[in-house]
Amino acid sequence: MKPLLKSPTKATSLGLWMLLFCAQLLFCNVALGQVKKQVFRADLIKGLDTFMHTVIPNATLMEGDKLMALDEFFRALKKLNPLNNNGDLLVRYAWPPVLPPKPLTGKQFSEKLKSLELKYQEVFTAKDYVGCASNSSSSRGYPCALWTLFHYWTVQNGLPSYPLFPGNVLRTIWNFVKYFYDCPDCVSNFEKMVKRRPIELVKTHDAEILWLWETHNEFNKLTATQFPSANMCPTCRNKDQSWRNDEVLKYLKSLYAEANFSFDGLSTSKGYKIKSL
Repeated sequence: MKPLLKSPTKATSLGLWMLLFCAQLLFCNVALGQVKKQVFRADLIKGLDTFMHTVIPNATLMEGDKLMALDEFFRALKKLNPLNNNGDLLVRYAWPPVLPPKPLTGKQFSEKLKSLELKYQEVFTAKDYVGCASNSSSSRGYPCALWTLFHYWTVQNGLPSYPLFPGNVLRTIWNFVKYFYDCPDCVSNFEKMVKRRPIELVKTHDAEILWLWETHNEFNKLTATQFPSANMCPTCRNKDQSWRNDEVLKYLKSLYAEANFSFDGLSTSKGYKIKSL
């Protein structure tokens, strides 16, 4: 099987690559005919590594709504952080709780991050993607890691110890996509979904989990790949192939539970706080 999409090259801008990826979007870690069994913590770490060391540093002056979107992202990350103990501290001090946040450039953020990493080491220890890695059947990488992070957030936000109101994570994700995802068509499509299914109507944590799942599957209609497949979750569909949302919810909560994450691709599992559902 030929790769769906090559990785970005000098002749292909990151923005164009993301646009093409968006048109061929598959659920992370799902090759055709393959059963997804685990989420890899290395993918979350590598994705955050890319965002904090590449995406933000390349930004110009961040102010106004864009700055507030970044502030929302870090506020959510502080509460729903898949990094290790040093990563918790790094994120906390990289983005202090100052309201309103002060405008800054990507270079300023990068310099502060480098300084903090001298003290809080061994945070971004994933050298490569694992479940989101490019392979012979698809090419995923950073966009896949973002989807994985966002699903992880919606599931973790349902835990009793994380008092973010239902819908808060979805608004954070939408603002992130709007200002930090370099794919205009993807942003436009996401905005249309938000208008059709207003986030303001999400009143429970379970509804938040299902909202993102339905949105992700709507992207996947472009490839006729709906998640989870019958092999992945035999109980998730009725006989007429309609969804059984209660079973889908159970599946997602199990899949994105930290206790079920794989540490493949990481040198150690020490230093991580595992939150249980």
